[in-house]
Amino acid sequence: LEILKPQTSHLTTANKMHGKAARLVAWALTRGAYLHPSIDIDDDPNTGLSFCVKPTAPAIAANEPIVRVPSNLTLSFANAVGNIPRYAFDYKDILLKRLPPHVIGRLLLVREYLRDESSFWRAYMIALPLPEYDDSWKVPPFWTDGERARLKGTNLETGAQTIIDTVKREYEDLQEALKEAGDEWLRERVTYDLYCW
Repeated sequence: LEILKPQTSHLTTANKMHGKAARLVAWALTRGAYLHPSIDIDDDPNTGLSFCVKPTAPAIAANEPIVRVPSNLTLSFANAVGNIPRYAFDYKDILLKRLPPHVIGRLLLVREYLRDESSFWRAYMIALPLPEYDDSWKVPPFWTDGERARLKGTNLETGAQTIIDTVKREYEDLQEALKEAGDEWLRERVTYDLYCW
């Protein structure tokens, strides 16, 4: 993954990195990632984590890399079914036969969340809006029935229902795949709400 600076920049200045942003950057840099020295990661309560140019930084040239992340640091489908034992599922053949890639990727995310401190990706996980703080990540399809009632008669109501139906079907298929694989530990812990996260 490489993010390039646009030809014209509207980046803002940032506060010094702290907390979860600093932990995430330290974790990534010690594992081969690169962050341009003129960049901070700001943790804004309204917008979350974002790349920002330091106030005293010299100009960054157009198309100069701002961040590079090795693929082995990504929580991805490729790592879920790859050949690195600490990432991949032992029963990846069952998953590949029964589930689309994005569902396997979600399963990896949930499994690593459940591993808590023992997860290789812990620093990344805690930088995300966590499932227990659902107001920070829930989009209309995952609102409560009462909240979704406010969408009645809008185009969003139809779109939300389509997403709900799809996610429910994916979750049922995931539960069946975990059952076939014999992973009762994960099957019992991957709740519908956690899968929606």
